[in-house]
Amino acid sequence: MSAPLPPTLKDVAALLPAFPASEVVVVGDFVADEYVYGETERISREAPVLIVRYESSELKAGGAGNAAQNLAALGVKVRALGVVGDDALGTALLDELEGGGIDVGALLRVKGRATEAKTRILAGGRSTRRQQMLRLDRAAREPLPAAVVMPRP
Repeated sequence: MSAPLPPTLKDVAALLPAFPASEVVVVGDFVADEYVYGETERISREAPVLIVRYESSELKAGGAGNAAQNLAALGVKVRALGVVGDDALGTALLDELEGGGIDVGALLRVKGRATEAKTRILAGGRSTRRQQMLRLDRAAREPLPAAVVMPRP
């Protein structure tokens, strides 16, 4: 007996009209993906590192938030379930998700906890393409408080 053939692009495209009638709960790690853009100016006298002049930055939903936004972009009704910190990044991440049409009512804001973030620094010269120079990851090392893991009825 032979294995079934994988679906064709036409088969997959036929599913798209059903997406707006679908509802999905996305559970996972909701991460703030920050992108900081700049232009390299020179090398520091203090250490052999590039000095980058800040130009702009943007925040996007990463981790489970990225999956939720992709589903919402296809017309799926999405509800996010997870935690974010009770900080400025958490607020910005919730705004980003809500702006994408995602129900964030089940995302808990945990007091005293920082929102998980990945900050990428991208820079280049005036007429060159920007390249990622550095990624700084921020994540809580301590487990979630018991009251968050097992909320009281």
